[in-house]
Amino acid sequence: IETRSDSPYSINIWAVDFGDSIYIASGSGPKTEWVSHLEENPEIRLRLENNIYELVVVKVTDSAELVGVHARYVEKYDLQSDVTPQDAWVYRLDPR
Repeated sequence: IETRSDSPYSINIWAVDFGDSIYIASGSGPKTEWVSHLEENPEIRLRLENNIYELVVVKVTDSAELVGVHARYVEKYDLQSDVTPQDAWVYRLDPR
């Protein structure tokens, strides 16, 4: 993803699908730089293979949605589920 269009900041990040949406997340540790950027401006660009999508992130607060997204991360990336979904920064990627 790329944050901060005025001064682009790009990172590679794991993502999961849940329902009809794509999600990204940051763990429960200290707030990462890209999460701080999203709080300032939720607009991002996502590169997936050779395509670029202009999206907006929406912080997920719904408990059921958080639990579902967390389960997808555990399943997809074979993670230990010691971090509770409420302790992470979880974002849904929506069209602009």
